[in-house]
Amino acid sequence: MGVCRLDDGRFAICDLVPGGSAERSGLHPGDVLLRIGDETVANQAGLVLPVFALAAGEQIRLTIERRGQRLDLLLTLVTATLPSVESRLLEGDVGYVRIRWFARSQDPPSNTAALARSALATKHRGNR
Repeated sequence: MGVCRLDDGRFAICDLVPGGSAERSGLHPGDVLLRIGDETVANQAGLVLPVFALAAGEQIRLTIERRGQRLDLLLTLVTATLPSVESRLLEGDVGYVRIRWFARSQDPPSNTAALARSALATKHRGNR
């Protein structure tokens, strides 16, 4: 999931990995993170440390604010294979290419440079 800092200093979900732990647990873009486990979210380290300590299958309680309402959700960590390169075409033919990591490989599905070139050259709708 992608987290953005709001003007008031709080942190909100700004992007979700399709099929990832956050999306499967019911988080939505725009949800404001208030608590992770028993800790108030006060800084960026507070966002990631409790989650990085978990193994696949473990859960942690999140308290969020969604459209002015406070909600509790259980985030269940899932094992996911994330692509090194993801691209999306948004409305108005505006899009982005996200490169999560770089890897050199003779295997085309694992070669980041080839995947990035392909993503930049391809115009499409949906996830890649």
